[in-house]
This record gives sequence, structure tokens and C-alpha cells, in this order.
Amino acid sequence: MGQFSVQINRKELELEKKRLEALTFRQNEELKELNATLEQKILERTKELRNAHDLLLGANEKLKNSFLTSIKVFSNVIEMRGGKLAGHSRQVADLARKIAQKLELGAGSIQDIFVAALLADIGKMGFSDELINTPLSQLTSDQLGLFYKHAVRAEQLLLPLDDLHDAAKIIRSQHERFDGKGFPDGLVGEQIPLGARILAIAKDYHQLQIGTLTPKRLFPDDAKALVIKGAGSRYDSRVIDGFRRVFNDKGVDIEIQIVKVRNLLPGMVIATDLVSQEGMLLLPANHVLEQATIEKLRLYDVTRGGVLTAHIHTKRKA
Repeated sequence: MGQFSVQINRKELELEKKRLEALTFRQNEELKELNATLEQKILERTKELRNAHDLLLGANEKLKNSFLTSIKVFSNVIEMRGGKLAGHSRQVADLARKIAQKLELGAGSIQDIFVAALLADIGKMGFSDELINTPLSQLTSDQLGLFYKHAVRAEQLLLPLDDLHDAAKIIRSQHERFDGKGFPDGLVGEQIPLGARILAIAKDYHQLQIGTLTPKRLFPDDAKALVIKGAGSRYDSRVIDGFRRVFNDKGVDIEIQIVKVRNLLPGMVIATDLVSQEGMLLLPANHVLEQATIEKLRLYDVTRGGVLTAHIHTKRKA
């Protein structure tokens, strides 16, 4: 009887062992399947997050481009007040950006300087035609007092816009001099925001050529020489060095082709702002052309005698 009981217990133990082994095997298989499913879900989730990130980057880039285009259009409206100003802000902004790049500033600072240059004359919107069209050297003391308030007025107009705070500070100090004899705060040397020191040089260089500083318009080389002469007094010598390097640098890494509007094709990319003969912004730089846009440009060009051309990106040099 005792031996029979032992055999029964052994049999029960063997059965329990097999049951546990089978349970363990089944659970291990379920765990493997769960791990495989989990890995797949992690991969799918990672892909979803990556796609969402890419979409967000694309949306931010589109928003940034729309913001800059809006700034350029508004700058165009400012320039409509006077013939001498047509296209002036875009030329100043382009030169200021190049100087900032030579000084190896960060992307955010470069954009603030570019935007400040586009909006530098916003405070002149309330000026009379006489004040706008009279060279600075011929203004009376009362007119000069009013003129130099435009930078402060511009800062006040832009301060409610959070994204333009830094640009507004640059605009306020655009008439400061490195030697401390400028307006409106009499700042000296590096007390002046670097962006304002850059803007002052870029702006004066172009104003000397269009007759808004002096009655006589200067040739580009003469304007450049006069600006360089002001290093250490009117201008920051370090920024003057960047200004000189812009003109000494002959290398470009992007080839640009000049194409008549009638020969434009869909997919072409505008290299620089497309501007009418009157200085009106037609298309911003880096705009990708579509057939509908090209047809509108062709119709516009026909009314202007078919002389409009565009600078088009071709390819990067090796």
C-alpha cells in the first residue's frame, strides 16, 4: 500500500512537471510574440514621431518664409513714398546680411539685421514729401530734429510685435556713431548694438549713391571709399573690415542665370527678389515658380514692354 501511494505521488509529480513545463513554454512563446509586437509598435511610433517632426519643421519653415515675405511687402509700401527710395531697403538689407555673414554671426542675429534693414525707414511714414526728398545735408535744424525721431518712432511701432523686438532695437540705434556723436542716445562704441553698427554702414553706402545724404550722387567706388574713411569715428572698424571683405570676396557657391520672363519655366527658383522697374516687389527670393505665376508675370511683362528679367538658381559649383 505504501509503495502504491509512492507511485501515485510520483506520477502526479511527473504530470505536474509536464504541465508546468508546457505552461512555461507557452508563456515564453507569448512573451516572444509580445516582444516582437512591442518592437514593431515602437518602430511604428518612432516613424510617426519622425513624420510629425518633419511636418512641424516644414510648417515652421513655411511660416518663416511667409513672415519674411510679409516684411518685404511692407517695406515695399514704405518705399512708395519717394522715388529715391525704390528698391533701397532691399539693397541695404542684402548688404547688411552679407556683412553679418562675414562677421560670422548666428542665423538668428543675421535675420534680425536683415529684417531691421527692411523696416529701417518705417518711422518716416508720417514725413512730408519735402522732408523725405531733401538730402540730409540740406535739412534745417528743425527738420533734422524731426528726422532723427524717425528711428525712435519706428521702435515704438514695432515693440508690440514680440518677434521684432531685437530688430526694433537695431532700428532705434541706426543713427548712432561709434565715437558717441550720434542719435538718439549718444551711445559709444560697443554700447551700440552690433546690428545697428552694421546697418549704419550698409545704409550710408547706398544712400551716398542715391542722393539722400548729399545732393551729389556718388559712384559705388567713391561711396565705398568714403564709408571706409569713417572707420573708428562714424563706424566700427571691425564692421568696416566685414564691409571690405564683402567686396573683396569674389567666390560664389551658387550659379545664377539671368532669364527673361517669357522664358521662365515651372520649377525654376528665384535667386533674388524679383522687382519691377518701379521698385515694386513681385516675387521674393527662393520662390519656386509655378505655371500660373509665370503666366501672370508674362502678362505683366507685356504691359511693360517685355524687358523684365529674373535671376534664377541653376546649380552649385563643385
